[in-house]
Amino acid sequence: LFFAVYYYGYGVAMSIASEKTSRVMETLIISTKPSNILLGKCMAMGVLGLLQLSLFLLVGALGYTFIVPDDFSIGGMPLALSSFTLQSGLLILVYFLLGYSLYALINSVCGATVSRAEDLNSAMMPAVLVSLFSFYAAYAVLFLPEQGLRRIVSYVPFTAPFIMPFRLLNETVAVVDILISLALLIVAIIVVAAVSTRLYAVSVLHYGQRLKLKDIFRLRV
Repeated sequence: LFFAVYYYGYGVAMSIASEKTSRVMETLIISTKPSNILLGKCMAMGVLGLLQLSLFLLVGALGYTFIVPDDFSIGGMPLALSSFTLQSGLLILVYFLLGYSLYALINSVCGATVSRAEDLNSAMMPAVLVSLFSFYAAYAVLFLPEQGLRRIVSYVPFTAPFIMPFRLLNETVAVVDILISLALLIVAIIVVAAVSTRLYAVSVLHYGQRLKLKDIFRLRV
């Protein structure tokens, strides 16, 4: 899920940077609002990611059913999918979509701040650091005996998409924890969307030296 969220979010930023480089953005911006372009790109890439992830899970399920023998094990541990229920599978897809939405909106601003696609990697460094820190924070607490810290990390919007799928497949998660985690994640997406659309609108037609975050806030639409 981390690689899916990361790479599809990167795809949004690359699409925006490419359109700025080719000047296509100047034509698009006349036809509709910048916020509509941004949300449309995020939704389109999200649908593509959902289809590809669903296909990946389907192929894995078919392979497990028809190819993997019953007594197959990895390192002495039997390979079983008994914990992968329909409910857990749907929740994992929900966390993928929400996690993707959060990071795609952040990455979109990085793509809008550059004038050339070659500058995208350096512009995305803050978003990459946030995603990597969130992933490793979620990964690290899984090996700690402290359950309270695991619950706190499950509530943090940036780490929830990475830790909750593992918890759903390997332990019994209280319904209240799932609801709180999803609610906070949705609120974070709404807040980030409001900020991202504002930053995107003021920076998408800027060319020349890459804008810094403090400079974007000073600009007006």
